[in-house]
Amino acid sequence: MITDIILPLYGYTEGELVPINDGFHNTVYSYDNLIFRVSPSNKRKQLDIINELAFIKGIWENGVPVSLPVKSVRKRMVETIGEHHFVVAFEKAKGTSIDVTNRDVWNKELFYQWGNVMGRMHSAGKKIKVDRPIWTVHQPDLLNLFPKITSETIGEKYTQLLNKLLKFPLTSDLFGLIHNDFHQGNIFVNKGRLTVFDFDDCAYHWFAYDLAATFYHAYWQVSSFTPAKHPI
Repeated sequence: MITDIILPLYGYTEGELVPINDGFHNTVYSYDNLIFRVSPSNKRKQLDIINELAFIKGIWENGVPVSLPVKSVRKRMVETIGEHHFVVAFEKAKGTSIDVTNRDVWNKELFYQWGNVMGRMHSAGKKIKVDRPIWTVHQPDLLNLFPKITSETIGEKYTQLLNKLLKFPLTSDLFGLIHNDFHQGNIFVNKGRLTVFDFDDCAYHWFAYDLAATFYHAYWQVSSFTPAKHPI
């Protein structure tokens, strides 16, 4: 099994990986103080992963709190298992996931830190050049959503929104490397300090996209869990 191969690659002689997420692109496991991400090679290219890790390292060097990748015993950031899977290990982020129902956590101080980290990440990203997906006027559907839209009405609305984007200026103050999935599920909090992870969707896009994703996920989760008691 794949899981039996992973631990020895990182110096462990025994133990059992604990699955914590089985997503469309990756399967994620936990063991000791590490998180292991397994990606099928038909979903991720090794070079894409290498550039993602370069982005993470670059923003960390500029003071952004992130979960850093860890080298294997063979000194590799990206390990291969057979011909079909890539493995990356990350430091386990300190703290816990953000509880939107807990006012001691979900409050103005958290929102301030959240925005502060986002701004620092965008600023640091301006200094980093990596090969990642990029939004262009020739490829406005960066997330490739059109094939998944079955409603004609929604498809028309989506087209209208994409056409609006074509008019936006691509200046360095507005457009650059972003997380591209920057919501509370990809942040841990530890005594008020945040750590960001899950950068595998990072891309060149408008900085406002991270802001929009943050607000969207925060709003729908809070309004779903505590619609009357805890409005955002």
